[in-house]
Amino acid sequence: MSTLQSIPPEIFATICADCDPRTLLSLAHACRGLSWLALALLWQKTDSLSALLHILPSDAIQRSSPYLHHPTGKVVRIVDVGRELTSKDLERYRVYAPLIHSLNLFAPLGWDVTANAWKRFERADPGPLPNLRNLSANMHIDGRDPTGLIIPVYVLLGAAFEDLAISVRTSAAWNPQEKLEPYISDLLMRLAKRCPQFSRLNLSLDQEAPYLSGVLADALCGLPGLVSLRIINIPLLPRAFVQIGSLSSLTTLEFDARSADYPQGALTRGHSGDGDPFPSLATLEICADSMQCLISLIEYARAPRLEYLKITLHFKATSPELTKLTATIGSSPFHATLERLGLNIPYGVETADRPLPPHLFEPLYAISHLRSFYLKGFCYAALDDAAFVQMARAWPHLENLQLCDMRPPPGTITLAGLVELARLCGSIQSLRLQLADVHNAQCVALLERLRSGSAVAQPTVGMRRQTRLDIGNPTIGDEDVSAVSEILARALPPLDRLIHSWGPEVSGVNKLDQGASEVLPEPTSLREVMARKWTAVRTSYYSARQTEPEQGRSSMIVT
Repeated sequence: MSTLQSIPPEIFATICADCDPRTLLSLAHACRGLSWLALALLWQKTDSLSALLHILPSDAIQRSSPYLHHPTGKVVRIVDVGRELTSKDLERYRVYAPLIHSLNLFAPLGWDVTANAWKRFERADPGPLPNLRNLSANMHIDGRDPTGLIIPVYVLLGAAFEDLAISVRTSAAWNPQEKLEPYISDLLMRLAKRCPQFSRLNLSLDQEAPYLSGVLADALCGLPGLVSLRIINIPLLPRAFVQIGSLSSLTTLEFDARSADYPQGALTRGHSGDGDPFPSLATLEICADSMQCLISLIEYARAPRLEYLKITLHFKATSPELTKLTATIGSSPFHATLERLGLNIPYGVETADRPLPPHLFEPLYAISHLRSFYLKGFCYAALDDAAFVQMARAWPHLENLQLCDMRPPPGTITLAGLVELARLCGSIQSLRLQLADVHNAQCVALLERLRSGSAVAQPTVGMRRQTRLDIGNPTIGDEDVSAVSEILARALPPLDRLIHSWGPEVSGVNKLDQGASEVLPEPTSLREVMARKWTAVRTSYYSARQTEPEQGRSSMIVT
């Protein structure tokens, strides 16, 4: 026991880094020498203020009885404060408060303290948690519901605070502006005044709140140490965008922009001309409601060190607009550093009755170091083998390619194109596309080329990585099952996942995948027939490689 008591705190923390709360509590009860060390770890991260309220005198708190069962499956006990708190009531609080480094007030655990308890706690002026570094909270605001709670997290903020994440859910039938605007304003202004080390802000609302744009712009001027800023459903004004563009430490930015806030020339007038804006920005995610607004933002944010760009079009784009967008991205200063690019088009393209031309993507081929590209939404983008191979040649370091069209055109990328991409992009790890239907003559010819060694290069280190392949819903004949599996085995790295969009026999495929001997009923629909055939491809694939996947790891998945 004397040896245990002599363990330095940093060594004890390392030994117990992965202990769960129950284990730490047991250690705290084991002996006096270990008690404080274990309690320090136990209090570092907590998921409710109720833990602090539980150390108040018993006559000051009230606990609901019995426990309440939340619809999510959590079992909670509601804590209330029955009287005003005195300085003497808070003596033990001030002992344990400095131990807390992280606080997560997530539903339903964030709601196991009543609004009345928060008010009494705030009036007692317990002061901040002096060593609190990060706080996350989910809040629900509903004027009709007396349990709707805005947690006054500003009460807990201190000089060591760095990271705040707030997610607000509001009632669709009630205007939350009256309650939300003063709360957000007060919270952000206190951050600027009380938290000199503050660096990360994540503020997400489930409904658009343009009335908070001015409040947010004013607050950002007082946060010079920002490293990461994520704002969802609060439009960012030009003056705020220009202000954070001058921050030398900002590396991550995600925001929404409205064309009404960005008239022609708005950003040009605000640009000081002293060096490139966003000099350290590595991640940029923009959601805009017009192409003019989006283009002006990208042109202003030169971001010479940008590595990841994600763009969401909150409008129905046209093919010329998309061409202008890709040209802007391809000619931007960050094209030399960009490694990941995502285009999300949830509202579709106006000319969705015909495929987008392949040349739309050509300006992006200037991004020579691209490792990940995804296109998502109702975009009706069709690439044939020639365009697919051109893409592969332009991006030889490609690891992840996702063409996630929600309304894909008929597949025009054949197995030959897939094989050529595997040859040109030796590091490919994840691939999603709509593969063309398999035709016997093409399949046989390709297999002959592979067997002769003329279709693929020698495997590289990158090609030995396990790969995820999603092929959509191509048709295949019985006579081509073994040939396709051999083509995949010869051309691609070991498949960790082979996914198709046929179905609906998810359970049947899973039984086959687990090697079950149960005889399944004969398929009747085309979907069932194709699901069986592609499952057979998967089984034959591993036979061709003369290996079997580990249980629960490699499998055919139906989506």
